[in-house]
Amino acid sequence: MNNPTNNAFHGELPRELGNLNALVYLNLSHNSFSGHIPSSFGNLSWVESLDLSSNALTGKIPTKLANLNFLEYLTYPSTSYHERSQQALNFKHSTHLHMKATKDSTVHH
Repeated sequence: MNNPTNNAFHGELPRELGNLNALVYLNLSHNSFSGHIPSSFGNLSWVESLDLSSNALTGKIPTKLANLNFLEYLTYPSTSYHERSQQALNFKHSTHLHMKATKDSTVHH
């Protein structure tokens, strides 16, 4: 199995990853991705764990992620995402969602 973690991948996160809707776990941590989280990640309808930590991502968490019924773990790269996510996203389906900003805080929704 290929492990996309810690491979020094760089550039923007490929929006085409959102077409892989049968994924259950996606860990792209410890790379050098930049830019924003593509809204197409909201199409990952079976994903339970999404780890984007230790990258240089900026911007807001896409609101489409709130539609992911099975998402339990969301790890993202900065406290700026954390501050915005608490106000902007309403995870209706994920009653046991664990959100973690890689700096220092963990939020249970």
